[in-house]
Amino acid sequence: MERCLYCQGELSPGQPFCPQCGQRRPAPAAITRVLPQDTPDTLPVSSAESPVDNSAYTEPRGERWPSSWPARPWKPERPPAIPGALPNHRLLVISIAAMIVIGALGFAVLVLAARPQPVITVTSPYQVNGLPAGAATTRLHVQGQNFAHDSSIAFLLDGQALAQRQSASSDQQGKIDVQLEITTDWPLGKHTLTARDAANNVTPVGVSVVTVNQGEANTPGPNGAPPDDASFRITATVVNEGAFNHKPYTFALDLVIHGQPDPKGGTVCATRDDGQPQLFTGKIYDSATGAPSGITYQESITFACRGQYKHGQVNYTEQATSDKITLSNGVSCVAQTPYIFRSLQGAFSDPTHITGMWTSNTIVYQCTSGFSLLGPSAQRGSWNGLMS
Repeated sequence: MERCLYCQGELSPGQPFCPQCGQRRPAPAAITRVLPQDTPDTLPVSSAESPVDNSAYTEPRGERWPSSWPARPWKPERPPAIPGALPNHRLLVISIAAMIVIGALGFAVLVLAARPQPVITVTSPYQVNGLPAGAATTRLHVQGQNFAHDSSIAFLLDGQALAQRQSASSDQQGKIDVQLEITTDWPLGKHTLTARDAANNVTPVGVSVVTVNQGEANTPGPNGAPPDDASFRITATVVNEGAFNHKPYTFALDLVIHGQPDPKGGTVCATRDDGQPQLFTGKIYDSATGAPSGITYQESITFACRGQYKHGQVNYTEQATSDKITLSNGVSCVAQTPYIFRSLQGAFSDPTHITGMWTSNTIVYQCTSGFSLLGPSAQRGSWNGLMS
């Protein structure tokens, strides 16, 4: 059994280190032969004997004849240095710093993920296909939560900031409750409404809203006029500025509006536009002097109508489909029909009052017995009405 040169512990074959002192096992040293001083360099060889092979001679172990010199004590060797490599303590510092940064980023992500995102709801008294709707001058009721506390709030339509006439802000709990007015610069159609606070927190999910013309979707018309689908009546006072018999006059006209679903608008007719003959009586005047001729008349006219109410405006046309006159002198006359008896256009100036202008066509009559009857020429005038 071979022993360690340092502690004399036993070494197993092939074992590179001593199990007791940990020193490296020395490599086998070359055997050096040392002859004693009194031994001649050569031994006499008799002729009867063969020469001695000295290479097979092995010195005995001992202090005088050591088989090898002791090897140098083993020390752990450092690995060769790599050019440009950082020292271990610097690598440790960098690793710790990287872990701190990664941890901080992870914590920030967790905080952001855990923080509730802002959200809004929108309600309106007007709807289009179940979506909250509105027109210029109407308001959307916007409520929300999870915004930054005591923060100004901006509203965005399709991602574009809206110009707000009134300021909006969240309360101490990050909630909002705002009446958002729709202005004339909102485009018509379907849009997505979102909100953003001063900390740049934006509602991730918007609310669909619809912008319509004034009067549609049961919204008020311009100047607070009735909606397009409303049914109502207008008592109109018509002023004839063309001066019948060279004198201005006024007369009353009752208009009836029947509302229809969007986008048709309402129909407009007068109460007398029912297809039944309407009777009128009066005097015949001399066309040259303007004085009464002493002849009276009775006239029967049947009226039809067409008209529309939409966006706070009235367009009405009354047409005469038949017109017959019987004079007190036995003469009868018939007008060339159909003709426009009266056409009115007007707009609401406030929720109940409407004003406008009217026109009429010239009426041509054909009479019996060679009698000549000059009908009214084209006329024009103004009118005003009150909704009821």
